[in-house]
Amino acid sequence: MTAKPSPMSMKEPWELVAEGYAGEASLVMTHFSRRASEILAPAPDARVLDVAAGPGTLALELAPRVREVTAIDFSERMVSELLKAATLASLCNLHAMVGDGQALPFGEGEFEWCAAARRSCCSGTGSGKPSG
Repeated sequence: MTAKPSPMSMKEPWELVAEGYAGEASLVMTHFSRRASEILAPAPDARVLDVAAGPGTLALELAPRVREVTAIDFSERMVSELLKAATLASLCNLHAMVGDGQALPFGEGEFEWCAAARRSCCSGTGSGKPSG
């Protein structure tokens, strides 16, 4: 018997709740994202990849602190919410795209830091910094 995939790993539920989730997530997750960015403390010239970025809570927190943030999520509506928030915050160094976090379209070494909401996309020290 094959296990059914979790609804959380499928695009459709996120498309349905994107706008409401974006509003609620910022209320709950901003504190954690702020603290994570303080602990990780990427250098100001760092390029950061945020995988499964959702509405961009972490990406929006990191963007003012680093050279560039690229956020990827499989939900078009989540990416739309993220882009709206980035525009409102005048963050020109935050780029968002729709894509598969398990088949990243980037070459090795393009980012100094990687954050993944659900699964690690980077091997390394566990600090979020890719190895190699």
